[in-house]
Amino acid sequence: PIASLSNLIMDKGGLKLALAAGVSIVGYKFLTTVFKWYEKKSPKFVLHMYDHCPFCQRVEHALGHYGIPFEKVIYGYGDMKGPVKLTGKKVLPVLQGKGVPYPDGMTGLPESLDIVQYLTAKFDLPILCDSGNSAVKAWSAEYLKCYKVLTPPRLIKLKIKDYENEEDVAYSINKYSKGQPPNYYESLTKMTEEKLKEVNALLGKLEPLIKGDLSISKFGFGMEDIKLLPFLRNITCVKGVVFPPKVKEYIEKNCALATTQLYEGVEIE
Repeated sequence: PIASLSNLIMDKGGLKLALAAGVSIVGYKFLTTVFKWYEKKSPKFVLHMYDHCPFCQRVEHALGHYGIPFEKVIYGYGDMKGPVKLTGKKVLPVLQGKGVPYPDGMTGLPESLDIVQYLTAKFDLPILCDSGNSAVKAWSAEYLKCYKVLTPPRLIKLKIKDYENEEDVAYSINKYSKGQPPNYYESLTKMTEEKLKEVNALLGKLEPLIKGDLSISKFGFGMEDIKLLPFLRNITCVKGVVFPPKVKEYIEKNCALATTQLYEGVEIE
């Protein structure tokens, strides 16, 4: 991506790298001039989001995979004012930036798939449509059953902005416990051993479904990846999850492009 190359060239060690690659000093100066112009002309997007939110991460992957510059503004999950100022509702993600269209009464564009659609059209991104792959759909349905048991009690214990305050944790527990039996989160935790075995078996079955280097499809990165990757990234908060080599590589490389930090190292038993 142009943005990634720009950062590399204009880094302090960029001149040494350029000379080592056979680029003259004159050529290097020309490249830095071009990339400085590019950075000024490139739209600077601001993505308002929650770190753990799968829908917010969809936009991160669309932006990051293609090197489109953006800044993140992360909110506490119980913040009832910040997100509301953007759209009148407590909903994220919201994208702001020069030229970004948004409905009357709002200050940014909400809805993850609308944002991805906008970016695709604006930058002519080669994001493949969802192929409707039946094997991937069936796998995802089974995986989400485990995901919904394993992640809720653990995400709230992570040291991230989303759950920085007690109000954030309380909001999440109240939201997802509605309509559930008493002590719902505790009951989920008791199912850890069972669901951990299931999810590890499922991750083994995912490996042959990854046909490309960074994508489910052999034809390249697409909506299937944008929808799936957030749920794979989030389960890194669960201790005991085992990622087969190809699945691990798929997650790590895509999340690195999206500047989305994995939850490894802060897993909760």
